[in-house]
Amino acid sequence: LKKNAGSGKDWNSLFMRSDTVADAVAAAHAMGKQDLLDAGAEGSMAVRLALGETEVIHETKRQLEAEGVNLAAFQGARP
Repeated sequence: LKKNAGSGKDWNSLFMRSDTVADAVAAAHAMGKQDLLDAGAEGSMAVRLALGETEVIHETKRQLEAEGVNLAAFQGARP
């Protein structure tokens, strides 16, 4: 990992798979995952997932900061 640390080809440390996001958002809003992912529901499914991902990442960052984690350390230097 150290060898490739500055390559810029590493994954975002806070990356979350879309199925994980869907599970978390559905649980947080007391709804079924199938309701969240229903293509026939009002609005765009992609937008619902994007907003959900933003919500989950924001909450994750808040919890990490509350535990004393320095989030700036995740960003690292980029060439």
